[in-house]
Amino acid sequence: MRIRATLPRAPLVFFAAAILATLAVHALADLSAYDDAFITFRYVRNFVGGRGAVYNTGEHVFGISTPLYAVWLSLLHFVMPSISIPVLAARGNALFLVAAGILACRLVVRLGAGRWIAALAGAAVMLSDGILRASIGGMESSMFLALALGSALASLSRRDATALLLAGLTALVRPEGALLVLIVLAARLADPATRSLPPRLWLATAPMIVWTVGATLYYGSPVPHSVVAKSRPLYPLPAGAALGNLLRHAGAWTLDGLLLVGRTVTSDAPARAASALFTIVGTAVTLWALWRWRRPAGLRLDRSFVLPGFLIAVAVLYTVTNPYLMPWYFPLFHAPWLIMVFMAAAPAAPGDETAGSPRRAGRLAVPALACVTAFGLFLSHLAPSDWSLLTRGASSAKQASVLDAYRRAAAWVESHSEASEVVAAPEIGVLGFHLDRRIMDACGLVTPEAVPFLPVPLEQRGGQQGVISVDFVRSVAPDLVVTLVTFARPSLLRSEWFDAAYALVHEEPVLATGEGDGGVLVFRKRALPAAAAVRSQ
Repeated sequence: MRIRATLPRAPLVFFAAAILATLAVHALADLSAYDDAFITFRYVRNFVGGRGAVYNTGEHVFGISTPLYAVWLSLLHFVMPSISIPVLAARGNALFLVAAGILACRLVVRLGAGRWIAALAGAAVMLSDGILRASIGGMESSMFLALALGSALASLSRRDATALLLAGLTALVRPEGALLVLIVLAARLADPATRSLPPRLWLATAPMIVWTVGATLYYGSPVPHSVVAKSRPLYPLPAGAALGNLLRHAGAWTLDGLLLVGRTVTSDAPARAASALFTIVGTAVTLWALWRWRRPAGLRLDRSFVLPGFLIAVAVLYTVTNPYLMPWYFPLFHAPWLIMVFMAAAPAAPGDETAGSPRRAGRLAVPALACVTAFGLFLSHLAPSDWSLLTRGASSAKQASVLDAYRRAAAWVESHSEASEVVAAPEIGVLGFHLDRRIMDACGLVTPEAVPFLPVPLEQRGGQQGVISVDFVRSVAPDLVVTLVTFARPSLLRSEWFDAAYALVHEEPVLATGEGDGGVLVFRKRALPAAAAVRSQ
């Protein structure tokens, strides 16, 4: 990607060190993938193993939203069957994250900023805590960023067929990529030099067309069932919660390295104050970065607006749909946000270059804070701790303990149940990957039967998201129910019907961090007399 031509010696050395650090973390980090990643891993294993691209054998339900990433992992697993899929995902994502960093660097140079700004922006994209954890956590975010930044760079160079092809591929990595397709098309149409859509340009949409036709024939719809379940909504939230969460994270990306407030406050009052501070700062910095965005020399504003346009589109999408934002959602916003913040450090006019001027100090302050956060947190998280990148991987100590408890519970169920028995659970990643049984997902990601019971009634969920519905369990009558105490306490554990119909037969402890912590529970259906079974319906 001609990095040496992009950067002179000093920035090149710094950027090369960032690449080596990214590769080292991916190679050495403890394997602790997110639970949702294991859902994709089970699809990949079933596909390569000849069972079809399904979660449960014989059930044509596409419960993930990343078909291209699943294809990539399937190819890796087919070529290297002796290496486990989680290892292939976590280690292989290094290629995409390094590519994203290189493309971010080249994009900033192409937009007219200095070499040091480009090196810092590319390094921050690779080493920022949330982006890096999503990558070593086995998720698809790094692939998305590499394709999206490549599309933005191609659009700047008026290589619209390439830009559209890469944008279309992002839509096959995450649904948000469809927004990039529209933005790339709009950029071409807004450019007087390219205001046409020749037939050859549409050849770039072939992957999207192939997926749409193939998924419709195989699954009945190209829309992932996980999207259907989440739109119920799966996780009911107050209006504006997703946007507030996004802006709060933007504030953390600015201040965390300096204050570390978000990881040190414990009482409710300081936590609320820190949340409000982060939201205000995140909103201000994001608006400032958008205001500072300028077109590069020789390019029209519409072409250079692909990146901020995508950031705005994602913010609008999350405002309208109000999803529960998982950690691997944030890199889609975080990386463009970083690039825009670092671009804001570039002088917009000759007067901005005056040494010591208030204007120059102002435009350098925010990128400096973003640098402290990105690189400061990276360095601090290399040391052993509950959040260490090397000894904990993507998860904290508590999260890793929960996933390990699910793995042990899966082993117990495997040895204490028949192959024909059905298991219901609200978290099906690690459990499903390690348990060769038909699993019914209470959250509906791979189980259409669960959708009518979403969202779980307020009286069964209280303030807890992801609770397993009593009505769902009663309707599908699984042989076993496996759930974390957190997801059963407001519903199943308060139900007289469930207590009469199911018995607790096993429990796997997790690392306790507070009052009311519990482990992974395994319930088995009681052998009720016929008359009692009828009355329980």
